[in-house]
Amino acid sequence: MAVPTTHHKFDASAEPVWVLAAMASCSASGAGWINIQPSQDASDDPEPFPAPGGWFSSTASGVPMVTWTAPQQGRKPSSAGKLATLGIQHGAGMRVLPWLRERGSERPMSWRVLADSPRRGVVLELPADADPTDVVRWMLAVLALLSRDAIGHRFQATRFAPA
Repeated sequence: MAVPTTHHKFDASAEPVWVLAAMASCSASGAGWINIQPSQDASDDPEPFPAPGGWFSSTASGVPMVTWTAPQQGRKPSSAGKLATLGIQHGAGMRVLPWLRERGSERPMSWRVLADSPRRGVVLELPADADPTDVVRWMLAVLALLSRDAIGHRFQATRFAPA
């Protein structure tokens, strides 16, 4: 069953209103996720990932991508109360959190590291009180640092909203 998606392209210099609204909508429903990646071409379309676990693929495209997953509100007993997560898919071939810290983009200490793997990427658990604007700004800063070929810090976001 296909998951409904919406796409949006934006410039990093503008306030990411669409992304923040999509995060609020996913949080309110307790389901969904948002992928953001650098725009490689003015006419490109986002590469769809069928599920938030897509960043664990060992066949990553080489284009970095961040995935924010909404906190879950208990549709299943096993997922009740799960916090929002943030994943970073990258082709850096190293643990990337120390590298980001060296370049002035350290994660807030309240964001719990679940994984930082050279092959599978980064997974962070965000506290319930994480400011969405701070989350988006950090994700865009990370993408800008990890991306070599992005055109002028333009990004594309895809919201996945399961029914």
